[in-house]
Amino acid sequence: MTKMYKHIMAHMTKIEKRVMRHVADNGISESIPVIAKRLRIKPTTLNYLIRKFESKGWIRGYAYRLNPLAFGYSYPFWFFIKARHHKNISILDDMILEFSEVYVTNRITGPYDIAFLAFFKGQYDSAAFVDKLIESTSTYVRRVYSYPVLSLEKLHNIELKRKTSVNIDKKSISIIKYISFNPTASISKIAEDLGYHRDTVSKRIKWMKDEQVILKRSVILDKKIANKIGMAVRSIIFMNVEPSTRKRSLELAKKEDFVHEMFLLGSRFDSLLVTRAHSVDDLYTNISKLFSRDIAVTTESSVVFYFREKESPACFLNGF
Repeated sequence: MTKMYKHIMAHMTKIEKRVMRHVADNGISESIPVIAKRLRIKPTTLNYLIRKFESKGWIRGYAYRLNPLAFGYSYPFWFFIKARHHKNISILDDMILEFSEVYVTNRITGPYDIAFLAFFKGQYDSAAFVDKLIESTSTYVRRVYSYPVLSLEKLHNIELKRKTSVNIDKKSISIIKYISFNPTASISKIAEDLGYHRDTVSKRIKWMKDEQVILKRSVILDKKIANKIGMAVRSIIFMNVEPSTRKRSLELAKKEDFVHEMFLLGSRFDSLLVTRAHSVDDLYTNISKLFSRDIAVTTESSVVFYFREKESPACFLNGF
C-alpha cells in the first residue's frame, strides 16, 4: 500500500465516501440541489465536496454515457478473444478499440485474454464486423467466441427502459457531440458555442435524459478512490438460472447493487453480468449471494484487471 493510498484511507470521511459512492454510481446528471436533497446534505456542502474531489484528483474527469439502443444500435454482441501469445494482448487491445463499433475492451483472467462489447444496427453488420475482425487480427488471435445479446437490461448502473430507437433531430445530435467532448460545459456555454437559445439546449437535454438517450454524466475516478469506495474489482460473470423461475431470478439479479451491467444472452448462458466489488474476496461473496438467494444455478467468472472505454460515443453517431 503506497503512502498516498494510506493517506487517502485515513483522511476520507464517512460523508465523503457516501457522496463519492453516490456520484460514482449515479453520475452528476441532476442539479446540485436535487442530488443534495437525495443525500440529505446541504447543497453548499455537496458543491464544496465535489470541488474538493476535483482539486485532489479523486475525480479525474467526466463522461456522458449514452444509450446505444436509442440510436438504433439494437444488436449488441460480446466477443471473447484468446491471443496466440501473451505479448500480443496489448497490441490486440489497441487494434480492437480502434473499431468504431467497439464500446469497451476488458483484459480478463481465465481461458480468454480480452472481452469486448460491440454494437451493431443489423445482423449483417455484425457478420461483416466478424469477418473484418478476423482478417485484421488473425496474426495475433488464436480463437474468437461471440455471444449475441437478446436484451440489454442494465448499462452504466442504469436499468434500461428505452430499448428501441428514437427520432433524434439534428440540433439534439449536435448537442450530444458537443457535450461528449466538453462534459463540464454549462447550458449557457453550450448554447453560446452552438448558436442556440439557452432554453433550446435545456429542453433538449432534459428530453434526451427522460427518453434515456443520455443515461448520465459519469465521474471518472482515480483508481485508489475506486478501491476505497468498493469499486476496484470489475468482473464479468456468466450466469444460468433455474428455467422455472427465470423471469424472477433475472429481475432479482438486475436489482443487486453490485451488478453494474446486465445482458440477456442467446447462447449456453442466460445472462452476462458486469459487476464491481471492493476486492476479489468481495467478488466471490457477491457470487455466493447469487446462489444463496436462489438467483443462479451455475456461474463462470473472470476478473477484469484492466478495461478501456471509448472517450467519445463515436460508434453511436455514425450516420447522424
